Amino acid sequence: MSELADLVACTSFPGRVRQFAAPDPGQALALAVGAAWIEHQRSGHVAAIVPPDRRGDQLVREALALAGRLGLPNLLLLSHADPAVPCEDLGPRERQPVRLGSLGRDLVPRWNVDTPAAALGYTAAVEPLLMLPARDPRWGLGRATLMALAWIAGDGRRVAWELPAGTPLDAWTSELALIGRMQLPIKLYCDAADLPWPPARCGLSRWWVAMPDATDAGGVLTWSLAGEECVLAAMPTAWSGHEAWLPGSARRLADGDAGTMLCTAARIPPTRNGLGLLQLTSLLPLPITELTQAAQPLLTSDENLARHLADLDPRLRCTLAPTSATTDLPR
Repeated sequence: MSELADLVACTSFPGRVRQFAAPDPGQALALAVGAAWIEHQRSGHVAAIVPPDRRGDQLVREALALAGRLGLPNLLLLSHADPAVPCEDLGPRERQPVRLGSLGRDLVPRWNVDTPAAALGYTAAVEPLLMLPARDPRWGLGRATLMALAWIAGDGRRVAWELPAGTPLDAWTSELALIGRMQLPIKLYCDAADLPWPPARCGLSRWWVAMPDATDAGGVLTWSLAGEECVLAAMPTAWSGHEAWLPGSARRLADGDAGTMLCTAARIPPTRNGLGLLQLTSLLPLPITELTQAAQPLLTSDENLARHLADLDPRLRCTLAPTSATTDLPR
């Protein structure tokens, strides 16, 4: 019998023996690290296929370092796949949902705190299934950590990762795309300045992407923690208001029939006579109803937002408007 077959024979429920292989062995190993972290608690085992000539790859080395920090004696590296154990399917599949009962079914924020960080800390104290890896230095920051945590998020834990300012999300495109394809329900919370643009070209086409301001941040956090979607939310440091929120939402900040200025929470322009002002809190999916029914023409002073909208729907091409309210609008 092979080594994996021996492990299968001696592993009892609820432990399992899993095997990971992928075109990028670093991604396979990083996912295996997450699975090994879960299986270690169940007395299970995990193998990753990493050919010897690829063991110097940056992502492989990063994943091995993460496994060392976590202490995972149940993680094996193999040069070739063992036919005794099927490799994990790296595509979407049904997963056991995680429900955090303290959130409430109406998804109205109930936290008596004024920051997302405090709300997450409070929720983790009463919800044992909520995991906050940013508060455990062993996890570190990097692509291997992202993949490992994403697997854990799909295996019975609610993973909410608070990313530090300056996180290079635009360099994680391949890993974000794989997570989206697998629909692993990890929740990422980043600084607005770190959101990669346009999101759909940066591995996020199958993610739910939000950028709330202080008014909607509590609702975005509640919704994201309650569901089984992979979510990236650019969050403010503090919030106000306690309203429910749903994807595909926008907030109308001003009315007008001469056109509509579009913006995000990162750059809210001054109001202008005759122009409506629409803030997109949901970037993926877009608030299509509000956008298609808004007074024409559509304008924005945010080039990133203009490219994002034009990529997703040719009806949403915007005219770039000057940032100053005193400057004449383009004709």
